[in-house]
Amino acid sequence: MKGTPIGGFFALELPTAKGGVHQFWSGKHPTACFVNARSALAALIAAERPQKVWLPAFLCSALADAVPTGLRRYYSVGSNLSPQVSALEEVRGGEMVVGIDYFGWLPSPDFLDFVSARPDVLFVEDCSHCLAPEEPGWGGWRLFSPRKLLGVVDGGILVAVGHGLQVPQPKQVNANSGSQWQAPLLRFEDEAQDYERLWHSANQAKEELMGVSDSAMTRLSCTLLQLIEPKPLIERRMANFLALEAELAPWMLPLRRRPGPAPFTFPLRLNESQRDPLLECLFSERIFAAVHWRDLPSPVECFPIEHQLAKELISLPCDHRYGADDMSRIVQTVLRALA
Repeated sequence: MKGTPIGGFFALELPTAKGGVHQFWSGKHPTACFVNARSALAALIAAERPQKVWLPAFLCSALADAVPTGLRRYYSVGSNLSPQVSALEEVRGGEMVVGIDYFGWLPSPDFLDFVSARPDVLFVEDCSHCLAPEEPGWGGWRLFSPRKLLGVVDGGILVAVGHGLQVPQPKQVNANSGSQWQAPLLRFEDEAQDYERLWHSANQAKEELMGVSDSAMTRLSCTLLQLIEPKPLIERRMANFLALEAELAPWMLPLRRRPGPAPFTFPLRLNESQRDPLLECLFSERIFAAVHWRDLPSPVECFPIEHQLAKELISLPCDHRYGADDMSRIVQTVLRALA
C-alpha cells in the first residue's frame, strides 16, 4: 500500500479548529454530520424504523422528501406555528414526531408538556432555524442545517440529545465539494456585490442538485463550523431583530411567545394581496427577503390554515452579516411599500 502523498501543491489550509458553532450545537452528545438535514433525517428513520413519521403541515418540501411516502403523516400547527396536541392523539409508541422550532421560537408549553408525557415516542427537534437553540432541548434528537444560518455551503448535523440514543453516520465522503462551494466563493470574492446574477444562479443550480444521500458534510464546512464563534453572531441577530421589531411590530407574525436568543429572520404576516407586491419592492431595492414556504407538501384540503399562511408570510433578513444601517434600509422600504 502506498503512503500518503508528499509534496506537490498546497491544499486549502485553515487554522487548527476546535469548538465553535459545531461544539455549541453538539456539546458532548453523539453527533453525525451529513451533507444536508434531509439526509440526516432519512438516515435516522432508516436506523430507528418507526411505523409512522408525523410531520408538521407547515414545512419545506425538502424535509418531507426524507420520509418514505408510506410512512408520512401530517399534523396541524395552525397560525400559531406550534404543534396542535389534539392533532397528535393518534400517535402511538415507537412512532416518530418531527417538530420545527419556527424562526427560532420554541413550540407552545402545551406541546412541551405532551413531549414530557410521551417518552415512548421518538421526537426530533428540527433546529434548522436556530443558531442558538434554547436549552434544554425538547426532542430526543436535534437536527441542524448550518447553511441556512451562516456562511457554509452544506451540512445536516444530527445530535442525539436523549440519554442512550445513537446517531447513524454517513457512509461516504462528499465527492461534490468543488461544485458545491462555487456559489459562496463567487459571492465572497465579489466584495462590491456587483455580480449578483453570477453567484445567485450558481447557488440556485447547487440547491437544485441537493437531495437525500448518504454523503457526509464537506470537510471545509465542518472545519469552518469549528472555527466560527457563535456569541457575536447571536448578539448581532438579536440586535437586528429588535431594530426591526421597533418599527414593524404591527406586521410581525404573532406567535404569542418570545423568539429565542438568535432569531432566524423577522417574519411578517400580511394580507395575501400585499405579500407579493412587497416582495417585488424589496427585491427592487436588492433586499432579498425569503418566503417560508410557497409550496407545502401537506394536502391543502386537510390543512387550509397552514396553506393560507404560506401565502401571507415574508421573512426579512436580520442575520449577523448586517447592522443598524441595513435594518433602517429594510424598515424604510417596507413602510414605503405598505403606505
